[in-house]
Amino acid sequence: MAEWFELTEQDRITTFYSKYTIQDFWLWWSDGNTNNYMEVRIRDYKLVVQIAKFLGLPYSICGIYVNNADDLKRVLKYTRDKTTIWFGIQPRKKNTNEWGEMKFGGKDSNVRGFKFLFVDIDRKIKNGEASNKDLQDCDIVANFLINRMNDAKWAKNYCKICSGNGVQLLFKLDEELLLPKLKFKCIEEYDKFRLRKVKKFYPETDEYFDILKNKLKQGIGAEMDKFVKQFKELNVMVDTSGFRLSGVGAIPFSKNFKYDGFRWRGVLEIKNEGKNEGLSDYIMSKEGLIRFTNNNNVFGKVLLAEENKIKKGVEFYNHPLVKLMLTCEFPEGYINNTLWFSMKILIRDCEIDTHSKEFIAFHTAIINKHKRSFSLNIPDKKFTFNPSVVNNYCIEHLIPPAFSLTNKNKFYNMCIGKIPFDCYKLEEEYKLSPETNIFTDISEFTYNLKENNITNNTKWVGQFINGCIKKYGMEKTKYYYDYLFKTLMQV
Repeated sequence: MAEWFELTEQDRITTFYSKYTIQDFWLWWSDGNTNNYMEVRIRDYKLVVQIAKFLGLPYSICGIYVNNADDLKRVLKYTRDKTTIWFGIQPRKKNTNEWGEMKFGGKDSNVRGFKFLFVDIDRKIKNGEASNKDLQDCDIVANFLINRMNDAKWAKNYCKICSGNGVQLLFKLDEELLLPKLKFKCIEEYDKFRLRKVKKFYPETDEYFDILKNKLKQGIGAEMDKFVKQFKELNVMVDTSGFRLSGVGAIPFSKNFKYDGFRWRGVLEIKNEGKNEGLSDYIMSKEGLIRFTNNNNVFGKVLLAEENKIKKGVEFYNHPLVKLMLTCEFPEGYINNTLWFSMKILIRDCEIDTHSKEFIAFHTAIINKHKRSFSLNIPDKKFTFNPSVVNNYCIEHLIPPAFSLTNKNKFYNMCIGKIPFDCYKLEEEYKLSPETNIFTDISEFTYNLKENNITNNTKWVGQFINGCIKKYGMEKTKYYYDYLFKTLMQV
């Protein structure tokens, strides 16, 4: 039997695309859950309004939103012969728009979380429609990626799509990585169309949200991009824009209008044979904010330090991570892929009996406290415990670090513990780059400090605090002063 890329488009439709229906694709993408809203991205706003109102569906300037297969079929019916359309890879949600209304939209703030790892395999050189050889190149690389994912047992649940001129892969995460709720600020500004001042709403900067939304691009996405670049003899690349939070993909059963014609898009394969166990954990393990120690290789064979081990019996409850999970309130999402994942590594390495009275009491307590499930599947041995992962989480959410912050650099006495926070009131502002995080800021700033010189250092620290207040706000700056300055500035 011929491969799909060897066939004419009509034969490709008959032999391959016809194996799957819109219903099949929808059920795979949504898990049959009507709480999962898909954005059908349409560039023609007049067409969006016309069809959405006719069908009675929610819409925005970016597209139409559906939560069942029948509505998706209807939208496709009325759009695919008129224009190229796409679908939002990740599930969408309503959020505050610029007018203060709870609406769907095409922005990052309208994405509920990461449910899929999306890989867009395209041509490096594009001269008209993709040839059969171009499609073969894309298919070769797609299969290599699937095989690599399969080696890690992450190819049990995926979808493979021909986008018309390339191939796209969607790997379903074993656990959706939910994004935190954003806060919005209201600003009164002049509207040149209304010729008057109006109130508009904008999302406030949320460092945790920004970190999470870049997880795919900076972590596994960068690894895949590097992997594909090895195939230099093939006319293939990974379109890294596909790793964007609000990115879109080629919706199957639609037409890709390009090069004075069109090509049909279709599903080549849907595999649904269980969960891609550990994929979410792996994504969250990449690109941490800071590395305080040498113990930062999640794939390395690193021995568990004695002070980080969980003791059995009554000492169980004295462990920093156990205390943290029992006492702190956490934002939505992320906890299962950082704190609980770290906890499961310790359960594995410390041989904790999950049927013991103290563990069952602990497990029941955190389920009741945080109102979410905490699975007991044990992580692969390639993952090792790193207290910095836990501390990163704490720092991102202004929680006192659970473990002692250590610094691998040589210690110098900069008298930081003797410098009061209020010293900033007497100093000017230290200019900080808007592109860096607090750890880079501290690292670059410390060159101004002198050992055992409290006069010089008080002046500089005061200026640095002023710069932090302007960049991060008073609450974060006070937290950084209390928990980071004394350790990270002593170098």
